[in-house]
Amino acid sequence: MLEDWKPSSFPDNDFLAKCQRGDARLIDIESYFEILKDFILRFPINDPRRCQAEEHYFQIEKILERMNPPQYTQIDPNTAFASPASSSPVKRPRQPREKTLGELESEIIAAATSSNPKLALTQVAALNGFQYSLVEHFATSLIEQQGLGGDYDLQKQAYTDCIGAIRELELKEDPGEKDWKLFDLARKYGRSKSEMLDNYYKSLLVQHLEDPISLQEFLEKNPDGQKWLLRGWIPERSITLFHGHGGIGKTLYTHHLIKHIVTGVDWEEYKVREGKNGVLYVQTDTPLPTAVEALKNADIPIDAPIQLQGDWRIEFMHYLYRWIEQQRPALVIIDSLSSACRFSTVSENQTEYARPILQLRDIASEFGCSFIIIHHSNGEGEARGSKAIRAAVDQVWKIDRATKNEEDPKRILTIQKSRSRATKRYELEFDDEEFSWNLLEPEDENGEPIQNRSARWLIVNHLHKNKGDRFCIQDLAQTVKISEATVRKELSGLAREGAIDKIRNPNWNSQFDRVPRYLYLMSS
Repeated sequence: MLEDWKPSSFPDNDFLAKCQRGDARLIDIESYFEILKDFILRFPINDPRRCQAEEHYFQIEKILERMNPPQYTQIDPNTAFASPASSSPVKRPRQPREKTLGELESEIIAAATSSNPKLALTQVAALNGFQYSLVEHFATSLIEQQGLGGDYDLQKQAYTDCIGAIRELELKEDPGEKDWKLFDLARKYGRSKSEMLDNYYKSLLVQHLEDPISLQEFLEKNPDGQKWLLRGWIPERSITLFHGHGGIGKTLYTHHLIKHIVTGVDWEEYKVREGKNGVLYVQTDTPLPTAVEALKNADIPIDAPIQLQGDWRIEFMHYLYRWIEQQRPALVIIDSLSSACRFSTVSENQTEYARPILQLRDIASEFGCSFIIIHHSNGEGEARGSKAIRAAVDQVWKIDRATKNEEDPKRILTIQKSRSRATKRYELEFDDEEFSWNLLEPEDENGEPIQNRSARWLIVNHLHKNKGDRFCIQDLAQTVKISEATVRKELSGLAREGAIDKIRNPNWNSQFDRVPRYLYLMSS
């Protein structure tokens, strides 16, 4: 029908003006009206002529209503519509009265502002013989015209529904079915799959932005402050990226942490959270028999609460979600990020490579577990790949050789980033006999110890035994029988490392020097 119309342009502004002056024939007006309807239904919403055609459509509809008002068709079922094969009458339903533009607008606005606008607009489209996209476009225009855009944003509702559907697919479906349904979802919302997933990735970034709150509100919500799985090292609900060159000892150090977590044995002055702490160990870098042998060498009990998995991939996020939901581990270790992403079509230098880490953050928040993700260093000694990987995690650890001698068992472990404690370098030494790592006392340039490890242990042990009680420097010095100067020095370091808690004394007043400004405790 559209091809038969041969005006100088379409939509035809000259013909519309002719209709409005009353110079056009009714048959021509009706023909143009049908052509407009055909154009609107066939052409995409982003066609620049589409909006103009819709305006012409409503203008012509008004003209037709004035020239030929809707009539009720009277039907005589006994004579008018008898079947040719029978004298029996065939009943024909009464034709509904065509709605005016005002009635249609009211119906669309009511649907768009209902509790389920998508369903209501779908019903309006079906009842009036329009495509849903056309009705939705009209609804959007009407809402904007009446100043309701802030309260009823149809595009935002569609976006929210789409993001929710993707999240369900990402966590619940197998990769093949997920990919199939993602393509179907993209067609449904008129986007390409890559555009839709890019929007989803951006939504994950925004989800972790929280509104500012006052200090008092934060303290009311978090009366115990930062909670730890392993004091000073692994915060609860956190994601740690642990990187280093191949063969440097990343996996061995991870086994060392596993042992302390599952047995509940403290590591030096760093306390393990009380209670049963299970571990889900996803080892995709080496065969499971090799990993199990290394765990046995680390003297980890065979009945320890450890679950092993050896062939997980990042595409199987829904399986990881299900395992964590069922087992509720305190710690999940992924060794390594590169092997888990080995079939990914995204380069590790692309920002999107960090998207699964944001999904892990959602899982950590939902189930209260912590993640350690083992990764590789690049030639400059930094974590390999996109900077978005580093930005997506709470902590970044780096392990490197203490010297160039490959036989030297000493390593330098650097906390490069942490949202829970101060950054710091630690010197470790691997014990072949115990298959564990020992913290070495830091020394100054003259070889003198910087820390008093014995004093640190005594302070932490006393605070742990009196968990929740607050102590000033003088009280601690008298109790553990160490000089105030030593206690003051070690307390400051322990608090920065997250091994203990430091709070402001509510009774402190600058006019009274005898009241200590800070108090120290172990809250969890």
